[in-house]
Amino acid sequence: MKKVSRTLILVLLLVTSFNIYAAKDWDVKVSEEQHLVVELDSNLTGAVVSLQDLKGNILYKEVLSNDRFSKQFDFELLPEGTYYLKLDKKEGVLRTEVKKSAYGITVSDKTDIVFKPVFKVEGDLVKVFLHNNRNVKTSMEVTDAYGEVVGVSSDRRQVFKRTLDFSEVPAGEYTVSFMVGEEIFSKKLYID
Repeated sequence: MKKVSRTLILVLLLVTSFNIYAAKDWDVKVSEEQHLVVELDSNLTGAVVSLQDLKGNILYKEVLSNDRFSKQFDFELLPEGTYYLKLDKKEGVLRTEVKKSAYGITVSDKTDIVFKPVFKVEGDLVKVFLHNNRNVKTSMEVTDAYGEVVGVSSDRRQVFKRTLDFSEVPAGEYTVSFMVGEEIFSKKLYID
């Protein structure tokens, strides 16, 4: 019972702190009817800002290299539809929906957050933790260096926890891939 309580408290702290940082980092507003202004004020070096259409086609992508980012997106020539503005950070991905209609663009007042998995390697054991705050299907696949699948798991629970035991497999490189809704995260592991 204590372990479950500690896990829930940890999850609550992660969600709260990430939400606070998300609000602090991310300023998205409409300027005129067809322009979207994005401003970021924190040290987000290495984070990636992108604009995608509904099909996942990337219309704009930039890796941030300094403390301040400001960009104006012109939606005038884009067709009417749904677009996603994304900020891919170390802890997770922030995603805001932008809709374009004949009357201009509107920005959703809700920022969707998808957390990235956390890994802890202890010898031949790899502990994996993922907070699934959206309660969407989460799938995990482990492949070896040749692309052969050596393990699969899926879940919809809010907390995805697994301990992967690599003691019975050959030493080498393995890739753990997560699909959380439409987001995909991968991590390479080197097992001795």
